[in-house]
Amino acid sequence: MPAMMRALTRSSTQRILIEACLRDLVAFYWHGPSLLLIRRGGLESILSELAERRLSILALNAFDFDGTFAHPRDDLRYDADHHPGMRGPEHAIRLWPEDVWVQVIIAETT
Repeated sequence: MPAMMRALTRSSTQRILIEACLRDLVAFYWHGPSLLLIRRGGLESILSELAERRLSILALNAFDFDGTFAHPRDDLRYDADHHPGMRGPEHAIRLWPEDVWVQVIIAETT
């Protein structure tokens, strides 16, 4: 039987991700409640920490970020529901360039 998911509020999701970035010294960019991007170069440690906390990765969206503007990368996306053949988000991001920034969408596994 598949695990049940419980939606997290955007503020609690961002808090969890920001705290993980601060603990692991991973660069991130926060632009209020609408956008939190994490540097791809340190994302593996964040994903491992989320898994330990029983949080599921629902989606990953990559962006090019020049310090001012975030530009979505439509060619670099991971959606857990639409990539059943992929071995998971960790595998997906290994294929992405180190210099992209990633929006992480999570849910709590209950």
